[in-house]
Amino acid sequence: HPSVWIGSSASLGDPDVATPTWPHGSLRQVAITPALANAAVDGMANSCLWPALHGMARSVQWRDEWWRDYQDHNERFAKAIADVAADGDLVWIHDHQLLLVAAFLAVERPDLTVGLSIHTPFDANTLAALPVADALARALEVPALIGVQTVGDRAQLARFCRTRRNDTVVSPASIDPASLAALSHERATQVLVERLRARVSSRRLIVGVDRIDTTKAIPQRIEAIDRAFRSGIFHPDEVEIVQIAQPSRTSLTVSRELRLQIERRAHDVAANWLRSDGTA
Repeated sequence: HPSVWIGSSASLGDPDVATPTWPHGSLRQVAITPALANAAVDGMANSCLWPALHGMARSVQWRDEWWRDYQDHNERFAKAIADVAADGDLVWIHDHQLLLVAAFLAVERPDLTVGLSIHTPFDANTLAALPVADALARALEVPALIGVQTVGDRAQLARFCRTRRNDTVVSPASIDPASLAALSHERATQVLVERLRARVSSRRLIVGVDRIDTTKAIPQRIEAIDRAFRSGIFHPDEVEIVQIAQPSRTSLTVSRELRLQIERRAHDVAANWLRSDGTA
C-alpha cells in the first residue's frame, strides 16, 4: 500500500548524508535541529533509555533537560503525523527514540490507529528506576499494538505497564535472505571469497559480525581468543580470525571509547600471537 515515511531532518545538512529516497511512497521531514536531536536522541534515547531497556543500570545517564527535549522531539513527530494522516489511518512508530509519540497522537488525532515496534530488549526493573517511569508506562499503554523481540520482552513490558497489557506481539528482527543470497552470487563477492579461501588455506576460519556497542561483548570476545591462544586451545598457525565491527552511535563518548578499546586490544592480541612465518 502507498505509505508516507516520516523522519527527522536533523542530519540532512550533513554533507556526508545522502538525500534519502524511498520507492513505496512519499517522504516527510520533521523539523528537528541538530541541537534538539543531540539532546533527545543521543542524550535521552541513546544514553538513558537504550541502556535502561537493556537492563544496563550502571550505564544509564540522566539529565532533566534531555527529558524535556525528548518530549519536544516526540511531540514534533506527532504533529507531523497528524498533519498528513487521513481519517482512520494506521500509523506505525519505531523504537525507543519515539516512545511518547502515540500518547501525543491520542490527543491530536484520536481517530488514528497507532502501533509501536520496540527494537531493543525490554527490562522493566531498570526502566522502573528512572525518574520518568510513570510517564513512560502511561505512554506505552496508548498504542493499539506493540511489537517486541522475544517472549521474555513481552512479559517484561506487561509487568512495566500498569494495565498489564496483554496485546503485545513478538516480532523478532529478521533479514531479507533473498537479497543476501543474490549478493553472494555476484562476481565481486565471488572474487572476495576466492581471495579469502586462498589466504585461509587449511586454517579454521572464525568470523564475528557485529555493531560496536556494549551489548555485543567484543572486548570480551577478543580476550577469550587471547586466553585460547595462551591455553593452547588454538595455535596462531591453525586459525584465521575475522571480526567485523561496524561503528554505531559514533556521536556518543561511550561508543568512541569502546571502539578505541576494541582496536587497541585487537592490535595487542595480533601482535602477541604471530604465526610461524611472522604474519598476524
